[in-house]
Amino acid sequence: MTKPGYTHIIVSRDLHKVLKERAESRRQSIAKYIEDVVSECDSMPRYGPPEPKNPRSNRGGPASSSVSGGGVSTSARAYAGRVRLLSLP
Repeated sequence: MTKPGYTHIIVSRDLHKVLKERAESRRQSIAKYIEDVVSECDSMPRYGPPEPKNPRSNRGGPASSSVSGGGVSTSARAYAGRVRLLSLP
């Protein structure tokens, strides 16, 4: 039975092993370790890939920060960049 206020997540055995080893090395639970990693990620500067040039603009400059090309927002690109930082080898 799951503790009140918690939920189960499904991860591969390999990922569970890595999370467990890293949490134990910090003397933390896996939940606390994940919470710390997410918090650290949220506090990182949000650098994403450079904005694509706007093909519809006569100026040829980057697309505005509020609207980006390809239907993907700047914040979504930044999030994807942060997720890549957390990728395990």
